[in-house]
Amino acid sequence: MTMVGKSEMPAEAGNKRKAPGDSNTLSEQVDSVEDNVETEADEDSSSHPADDENKLIAPRKALFSAVEGGSDGKEEILSCRPVVKLFFYPENGTLVEKETLAASEQRVMLLNSIRSRKFQKSHAHRLFAGILPILKDIITNEHYVPASAYESEEESADGKDEHNKDEIVPDEASTEAMLFMRASALMVEAHLDCLIERRSASANASEKIFKVTDEAFSVAELLHDVLFSLQSCGPEGMQLQSYISSLCEKWWLNRFIDRDYMVVQLIPLLMVKSLDDSAQKQTVKRLLTLKEAFNLFDFEEKTIAYLRSLILRTVSSPLYLGCKEGVRLIAYLFQVHASLTRDLHSAIKVQIPDAKKKVLEAYGDIYLRSWTTSPDGSAARMAVEELALQDLMFAALHIGAPKMSRSIRTVLSPLHEAKKTPSVDKMLHIMYGPILWRSLSAANPLVRINASIILSETFPLRDPDAGHIQTEACVEKSIGALKSLLTDSDPRVRVAGSDASARIIATFWDALPTKDIRSILNHIISKHASDVSSSAVRAAAITAVTCLLDAPQSHAVLRALLPSLGNLIHDNVERVRLAVVRMLIKIKSIRGVKYYHIVPVDHLLARLAAEEFGSTLSKGSVASALTELLLNSYFPRGDHVSSTDQVKRTLSFLTTHPQAASVFYSNISMHLGVNSVSKLAAMLMRCLTAAVDDEKSFQKEKKSKRKRSTENQQKTLDLEGNLIASNTQLMAAISETICSLWESIATSLTEAKYQECSDFLSNAFSGTVLTDALEHFEEKASLDDSDVTSDCRRTCAALLQCAGRLPPQSVRGMSQFISSKLNDIPNSDDGRAAGVKATSHIALLCLWGMTEDVAISLSDSISSAFEADSRHEIGGEEKSKDGRRSSRLVKSLSVPQVPGKVAIQIIANILSGPDPSCISARKALLTSPTAYGSIERALVRATFQAEKMLDINQRYQVSMDEADVSMVLSACESYGRLALHKGATTGGNGQLQFNPQARTLLVWITEKVLPSFAAPPPIPHTPAVGPLDTSILNLSRISSAGSVSASPMTQFSSSPAHSHKKANQNKTPEHFDTSFNSADDDLSFELEGDNSTSRITAVSLVSSATVVFAEWLAVGGEGAVEIGATAGLWCQALQYEDSILAKKLYPAFCRLALQLVYNASDFSVLKQLLTFANDNSVGSQEEHVLRKTFDSIISSRGDNHKERVERMVDTVLVAVEQTLEISNKKDCEINELPLSVDDVCSDCGKPISIALSAIVSSPLAMTVLARDLVKFLDKPYESKDKPHRFFVVKCLWYLVTHTPKGAKGSEIHQLVRHLDMNSCDSGGKLMEFAGDMSVHKIS
Repeated sequence: MTMVGKSEMPAEAGNKRKAPGDSNTLSEQVDSVEDNVETEADEDSSSHPADDENKLIAPRKALFSAVEGGSDGKEEILSCRPVVKLFFYPENGTLVEKETLAASEQRVMLLNSIRSRKFQKSHAHRLFAGILPILKDIITNEHYVPASAYESEEESADGKDEHNKDEIVPDEASTEAMLFMRASALMVEAHLDCLIERRSASANASEKIFKVTDEAFSVAELLHDVLFSLQSCGPEGMQLQSYISSLCEKWWLNRFIDRDYMVVQLIPLLMVKSLDDSAQKQTVKRLLTLKEAFNLFDFEEKTIAYLRSLILRTVSSPLYLGCKEGVRLIAYLFQVHASLTRDLHSAIKVQIPDAKKKVLEAYGDIYLRSWTTSPDGSAARMAVEELALQDLMFAALHIGAPKMSRSIRTVLSPLHEAKKTPSVDKMLHIMYGPILWRSLSAANPLVRINASIILSETFPLRDPDAGHIQTEACVEKSIGALKSLLTDSDPRVRVAGSDASARIIATFWDALPTKDIRSILNHIISKHASDVSSSAVRAAAITAVTCLLDAPQSHAVLRALLPSLGNLIHDNVERVRLAVVRMLIKIKSIRGVKYYHIVPVDHLLARLAAEEFGSTLSKGSVASALTELLLNSYFPRGDHVSSTDQVKRTLSFLTTHPQAASVFYSNISMHLGVNSVSKLAAMLMRCLTAAVDDEKSFQKEKKSKRKRSTENQQKTLDLEGNLIASNTQLMAAISETICSLWESIATSLTEAKYQECSDFLSNAFSGTVLTDALEHFEEKASLDDSDVTSDCRRTCAALLQCAGRLPPQSVRGMSQFISSKLNDIPNSDDGRAAGVKATSHIALLCLWGMTEDVAISLSDSISSAFEADSRHEIGGEEKSKDGRRSSRLVKSLSVPQVPGKVAIQIIANILSGPDPSCISARKALLTSPTAYGSIERALVRATFQAEKMLDINQRYQVSMDEADVSMVLSACESYGRLALHKGATTGGNGQLQFNPQARTLLVWITEKVLPSFAAPPPIPHTPAVGPLDTSILNLSRISSAGSVSASPMTQFSSSPAHSHKKANQNKTPEHFDTSFNSADDDLSFELEGDNSTSRITAVSLVSSATVVFAEWLAVGGEGAVEIGATAGLWCQALQYEDSILAKKLYPAFCRLALQLVYNASDFSVLKQLLTFANDNSVGSQEEHVLRKTFDSIISSRGDNHKERVERMVDTVLVAVEQTLEISNKKDCEINELPLSVDDVCSDCGKPISIALSAIVSSPLAMTVLARDLVKFLDKPYESKDKPHRFFVVKCLWYLVTHTPKGAKGSEIHQLVRHLDMNSCDSGGKLMEFAGDMSVHKIS
């Protein structure tokens, strides 16, 4: 029967069954069935094991006495006490004479007396007739509701917080009432058990409806109607609720009469419980067994809204979607009613965009199960198809967002995978057929992409009942669609076409015509793999070939075609190279095809070495994939391979291809276990130690036997092969490999399961092993041979990094050796070489916990360099009589004091160096407040010294030599870097904070340094020492912008994406670009007009600060607005007549301008670069830098790319207007047509010409420019705008005659075609020229 269900319905709502004694048609129909079953049971009782009559009579009498005697009390609430006492508070001799039973034992006896077959129908009438009036009184007067529940309701009505059911305090009356209700539920359920046992012998019992006494039904119905009311009765009410729910569930599942009345409240209650945060899977299983009860509810009624809302919540419940029972229940609910199908589908659609893959797969199972379990041709199946599946399929083809499209395809994938089932195959053909073929030729490329993917998943889209001819026609039609996709004009569609073609051919190779297979393969390999217009198409072609290799039948055909793809290993785009390497890895597992026949080993090694210098670091995806490909070749494994073989192969690799080997071993930990990597590092260290010992022995033997023959010497070398310490290049490669191996597993070694590996490495490197090797190579580094010195320094740096991973006490003698080396640093004029050499030593001391001692020593050295104004030499040191440095400042320190110039160079290396030693030392200095404060106070002195150098009235400045100036400038730069690094470490929420020290630096440059550009020449005098020759001043060690010319838009880190991303969380960036610190760049220059130290210092300081702040912005630092506003003031230096000065600052400003555009969309500095600079200040080098700057903006990617290009074009046009106003040129005539950009910008200057050249190289930028120019000409004519209008018309002419092909070119022509020529000029040559332009090649 069908009923209207509502969770809040009153008890009377379900009382449609007539009272006992009244006529009941359904009861009359089943009376005979029930009587027959009872008669059969009674007749069979003799054969059944006899019940103990004594044990049944006493409980039965006690029950009748309790329920019939309860109404004698004066107060009706007390009528439940006899039953409650009988069930829960037994008394002596109640059931067993002279014996008191436990409550649980007595309840069992009572319920067993009801379950017994001796409990006849008359007994049931008598028992439940006695219970019924008591239960009605309890429920009608709500005696079961605790008084505290009413108080909580009043508080809630007053606006206070809602009460918690756990806070309800039961009282004596409510407890007795609920215990009586619980006993009633147990008795009814026991009676049902009795009836179930009696019917077991009846045939086809599962198909019948079984009668229950009217009194028992009434009791059960009353209990059922209070299910939701018990929610607010505290823990006791919830316990009673579970008993009643169990009773109602048993009533439904065992098909007792009028069972539909027992689920009206039960179903919503179980739904609520299953959607609770603490719900368990068992509740969902119970609902699944009751699933047929959902058909009783009329979902067209508005009163069912609450239950409908609960059902809709199931599709977003993790409990339902995470268990198979929940999926099966939701799938069944799809078939209950058409309106529910529509609502459930809508609820799922809301969840799809943000759903995880596992949830999407659950949705797919729901749709598939709902369709397959519904009868063929039924209304339920039609509703699922029309209201749900058709909507999903249409959306999968026509949705525009790629992520959303992938999610929908994931939902549909179970249907696509079930295509082998004929019924599903036919359904896909019927539903996809009308829309898929149209979508494959749609005008929107995104639709074509989606259609190609669906085609590959549903191929062949056919009717399985149509026959072979129809299938062949379908295949032919699909092949034609694939060929059309492969030749599509949109590269994204070609990518999708390659993927779809490969999947179809690989799966149906034997079923497709050979000529079609060869045609598609030739097009993919010959056309797509060499598509210069799109790297995505090239990568897709390689991926398609890799997919085809899964089909064994393809190997014979592809063997001859694969070598033509080998050159793509050197493609400029990383994903293409990665696709090639993955293809080679796939080929490696195929017999009969060798990967080195496709790409020679020399090319693979060259590519591996080149990955270290690519856009990604040596641990990129391509490098890792190449390591996996070559792993067995250069690190063989297996039972037949010994450790000696592995070491020999490693040494051979390091000797023949050191760069490739370096990248290989830095990635090997991704493919080997920690144990294997640890053993390899230890074995290489033994080889290094053996080589050092052999060379020491050879040198001793050579000294003792000076007449040793050449043959014997050669023999000694041959015995060891190339593994001798004199081969410094190999020694450096071995030591760096050891360091990279250890670094690659450093994180894993901290885990408890790798403690043995950690101990093994500590034992292998402890003792004097590292110290002896370091001493040997430090001694060799003192030789004059530059190559040997460089190799030895590399070896020493790697050994020191290894020592830093061990505690100081494990490396014996290392501390004393470092101290002696620092003490022996000479106080030379140039501290750069000594600083570079000492940086690794200082970094090791920081790793060993001596950061504060190191900082104090370095700060004292720097302070002593700037201590006395009266000193002849700024960088001088107090010396004792014997020429040694005074140690008065370091008596209590364990770190020796070094010369001031060396200390400054060490700080500069630590703050800008990208190697691990600099990174670790930088982190230690910045995280220690004491160390940071010491270094900061010392570097501040450099700014004071710089101010004196900027003061032209200081007579001592001309006595400064090149080293003094360089030292001051390097210290100032280090101060700026230190401030920014500190901001990076203190920023919260992942921000690189722009701290007060950095702001102070901005103000200092503006107020103290910038005025020196316009300072008059210094007072001439003759110093005691010769004047400083600025023409030979080498500022190469300062971060000058001179080296920017090579790549002004370098992003300072490994990836250009850093300019668009947030920086590392609470971490100073580790990899700053050090291209400005190159010692190979000679930046010596001579200023025009005067050679004052103040001008040189000002140029260097502004250049250095500009580069440092550009680096800060490149890694995502804050403060772009402040930096941009201040840099705008600095750009005023470009207006001075000193063109050499402007040339030295211009590249640095370009770099900063680019970062301001990326980080804050600030074009103000870029505009000033176009406006202030004149032709004399922009040489070929500056032209290259400026062009690269504009090219970077145009080629950038991101959501705001178009807006960025538009603002760039606007900036250029504003600069043109300002330049023309400054030039104040009134006589403007167009005597000839502009043939080049220089002709267009003849009155605007070289910088604007460069900017315009970059704009016309981009179709998008050209279109934006044309739109802005036409908009300007549409304004009313004014005579003062005549120079600007001449420029606009010339520029438009150039654009018209150089329009790109395609849509952008057509748009430019359309803009000019609708231009009002009368607005160009009030007659004259300009309007005539504009008119000629409008008809030039447009019509």
